[in-house]
Amino acid sequence: MSDDEAVKIANLTNGFAYAYQVLGYLLYEQNGILSDDVLVTYDQYIIYAYFGHQQMPLNHYYRLYLIIVMI
Repeated sequence: MSDDEAVKIANLTNGFAYAYQVLGYLLYEQNGILSDDVLVTYDQYIIYAYFGHQQMPLNHYYRLYLIIVMI
């Protein structure tokens, strides 16, 4: 993985550990290739993780993160 790709991944996750783990796993499954399919699957994982469990309230930072990711 190049330095540019590593910076792009760090920017996509905004420093959230869970998001970084999800994206890292998806990249591992795709042999390190950051494709549109990986990004779509990544968005689905993140959305499900935070909206799929309605009983878990979201704090301000996670809401902000989800808004930024969905833009």
